[in-house]
Amino acid sequence: MLYIKLKNNDKIYAMDEYYKIENLIYKDKKFDEAIRTIELSKISEQKNYMLLKATAYTEKNELEQAAKIYEKLNDFYNLGYCYFLMNKIDLAIEFFKKAPPSPAQNWNLFFAEIFKGRVNITPTYLQIRAFLERDFDKFLKLNLSFYIQKIIDISEYLFEINPETNKFIARAFLNNDYPEYAKEYLDRAFDFTTKDAELYYLLAKYYCTQNQMEKVKENLKEALRLSDNYVPAKIMLEKIS
Repeated sequence: MLYIKLKNNDKIYAMDEYYKIENLIYKDKKFDEAIRTIELSKISEQKNYMLLKATAYTEKNELEQAAKIYEKLNDFYNLGYCYFLMNKIDLAIEFFKKAPPSPAQNWNLFFAEIFKGRVNITPTYLQIRAFLERDFDKFLKLNLSFYIQKIIDISEYLFEINPETNKFIARAFLNNDYPEYAKEYLDRAFDFTTKDAELYYLLAKYYCTQNQMEKVKENLKEALRLSDNYVPAKIMLEKIS
């Protein structure tokens, strides 16, 4: 194992161990093993390790455990996010407001306050691009139907700020095995533009779930016509040809 001691810092970082835990969480989805590895580590109380542990608990939907770690670290943004996922909106807003200003803080404060009937904050084009799909994907994985419906309800408002909103929603539905809903939002996205190569790639993925392979090929070819270096379409077309 490689240990590194950073200048002006007494903490020792086990980089190989850290990357192993990262892979267990983000790649292998072995959250319990990641938590056990952290607890057995010599530096389990190091901040980055604690953050990984909180992430593993969040992915397991053990939000109370994650919240305890974020509270210990005074990580108000992630603490607020945990309470938000637990449908404790008032607490979520309280901690979002304590968090340092950031694009993520602004987005989640906007979304939390929507549930209180307030629209005092406006998300930006880039905030919607960065965080809408992330949150929608999380809500689908945790089966948070009330939050999913809220995004659907405000999707037209978000579209006015970022016209790619429907594509983000479609992609999240598709990646979580809801192809019928994905198709509806792909159609809405195509109402705005037919010049986006990724839309045709996503439509090809939809038709793949329907086993309509001629339409899969047709849409992949259209994606490559619009962008001849669009790698995902190239790879998919090679696989099915």
